[in-house]
Amino acid sequence: MASSLVRSLVTLAATMTSLVTSKPLETVDLTYVLGKDAVFWPGQPPFNFTIILRGRQPGGYWFEVNAFGLGEHGGTHFDAPAHFVQGGWRAHQIPSSRLVGPGVVVNVADKVKGNAEYELTTEDLMNWEEEYGRIPDGAVVLMNSGWGSRYPDLEKVFNTKNPKDPTTFRFPGVHRDAARWLAEERNITALGVDFPSPDTPRKSVAAGYPVHTTLLGKDILILENVAYVNKLPPRGATIIIGTVKLQDGSGGPARILGLLGIDDASGSPQLRACRLTVLLMVLFSIVRKVVTL
Repeated sequence: MASSLVRSLVTLAATMTSLVTSKPLETVDLTYVLGKDAVFWPGQPPFNFTIILRGRQPGGYWFEVNAFGLGEHGGTHFDAPAHFVQGGWRAHQIPSSRLVGPGVVVNVADKVKGNAEYELTTEDLMNWEEEYGRIPDGAVVLMNSGWGSRYPDLEKVFNTKNPKDPTTFRFPGVHRDAARWLAEERNITALGVDFPSPDTPRKSVAAGYPVHTTLLGKDILILENVAYVNKLPPRGATIIIGTVKLQDGSGGPARILGLLGIDDASGSPQLRACRLTVLLMVLFSIVRKVVTL
């Protein structure tokens, strides 16, 4: 009887562990390729790449080494608080705990179709909460405007025939009241947009970049030119912000990832499997003591 029960428990543990780990995590890369076509704000040094050595060496092995340079704020990148806040965190000072959080994707692409300078509103955020629940603490809020389809065409991204003159730029943004609401009423880690800046050029820039100053003043990172936001669900993804730990940097290139398949309430499938296995081992130990009495 005891051996039969033991075999049953072992089989059950193996079966249940297999069930909760059989589906791997899905990764969505939210990053554009960093290369010569990367979009930079005017005044930033463009991307440059130099091959130092590339070829087969006398020993028969292949070897490559290169050098590259660029401005901090181009392509898919992050703004550190120091970008607009005197004394704010610089890139190397951002705590690692601020680089991961539950994803919140607010889709306003239909509204942007009718208004290229549409600004995300507090009402948009509240409507999201009515449908999907309160924005969780530590969230990375991403605005899906549909603008990413224009990348990396400079004239289309900046929506102008003169991409060297910011006064002519016309693209979406985030309303200052929405930024203030996120900073004061919610506890988020970062705000990301799928265009060059959450401050709309014609409205916000003249007002002193209120979205940047509001969010960065609360240590909320800003992510710009976030790619493929439309591939994420409204909620349920976990966002990882891979920043460059640049000494004294005000920002820099970022590799941003969205992970799907992680259960916020009970952990990842792998974590659930570990918990389940421990539980079954305890149960096995108890049963074995009972049957040997």
